[in-house]
Amino acid sequence: MQSLPRIRQSPTDPDFVADPYPFYERARRLGDFVYWDEYAMPMATSHEAVNSILTPPAFGREMPTAQRSARPDHLAAFNRIDDYSLMRLEPPEHTRLRNVVHEALKGGAILAMAPTISRTCDALIDTFPRGSAFDVQNAFADQLTGRTVIRYLGLPSDIYPQLRAWADDMSALKYARKDRAIEDTANEAAKAFSDFMEAHLSDRVRAPAKDDFIGRVLNINKTLTPFEVISLVLTFIQASVQGTAYALGHALRELIDIPERSLALAPD
Repeated sequence: MQSLPRIRQSPTDPDFVADPYPFYERARRLGDFVYWDEYAMPMATSHEAVNSILTPPAFGREMPTAQRSARPDHLAAFNRIDDYSLMRLEPPEHTRLRNVVHEALKGGAILAMAPTISRTCDALIDTFPRGSAFDVQNAFADQLTGRTVIRYLGLPSDIYPQLRAWADDMSALKYARKDRAIEDTANEAAKAFSDFMEAHLSDRVRAPAKDDFIGRVLNINKTLTPFEVISLVLTFIQASVQGTAYALGHALRELIDIPERSLALAPD
């Protein structure tokens, strides 16, 4: 078998983090597949190559059960949540959980939050310093998405800073800079988040049903395990603080450089 072209690049190098595209171009020139030494694994470099990996059912995201026993004990609490992540599962389990989420998102719950979201925007804007620079990501984008998703999920609003910290600590495992200290912190966060959510879900089961995301999930499928619900909630939190919040922050940053921004922000 012909060996793959090898390529070297530290994924934590500041220049690479700031601008990875020259490396990607260099990798593409070597072919559809290269062997990235620092990751000790092959990398697909083209759309065609990526599609050839993602499309066939023989390649999956879910770790085979036989391999799970080999995972390190110091990540046990994290893996207990991650094993039920929609980002990891394959059908039929993925389909079962996805259908629950799809059903829970139906209806006008999100649209009904529009007045509350608008009031939250106004309140946050009122706190902006006048005449001085400030961080719109922290002061607005993060706060708006965080408060909105916590309210939508049905969690106590005052717990958001702690939930954000736990979610960030667990997300650090996705980055190339992870080490044993980061893994230990992520596992501690997973344990604390799980303990909080298990207590919250126990209270919810005994209390009258609420029309929020967690309440709808519990009502739609009463056979879901606590950790299936916990993983769904974590996915929503991470998507808001890492996806929606940053997308909103970047959009606001781009608008600053548009001379016609007042027109772009005007009501349709």
